[in-house]
Amino acid sequence: MLDCHPVAESLEARVGQETTQLGPLEYSPAFIRTIENADQALTSLCNNGTFLNQQQLEYVVSAHFSSIDEWEEYWAGQAEYYVPPEDGLFENMRQLLAEPGAELLLHNQIKAICFTKPT
Repeated sequence: MLDCHPVAESLEARVGQETTQLGPLEYSPAFIRTIENADQALTSLCNNGTFLNQQQLEYVVSAHFSSIDEWEEYWAGQAEYYVPPEDGLFENMRQLLAEPGAELLLHNQIKAICFTKPT
């Protein structure tokens, strides 16, 4: 069995060689509880011998958005998983993405754990 879930996300804007850190995105309390509940359930399954924690790693997946429209489409489907961002973040993103060749990068740190059945 493979469990993969997000750990943290951060945003940055890139215009040419210049990178501007826009800050982290904070997960909503409900989403954090869902991940914690899943972690507790998997820990319980390991504790009772149903599965063994074979290997764990973390990696980063980056999504690129070349326009504010692309970002807003993504955000419309994902906003429920986050605390509303600070005032001005989206306006700052709009201004940065108005530059020719600008892109927004969403870096998602992922935790992956591989579980196996005991032999």
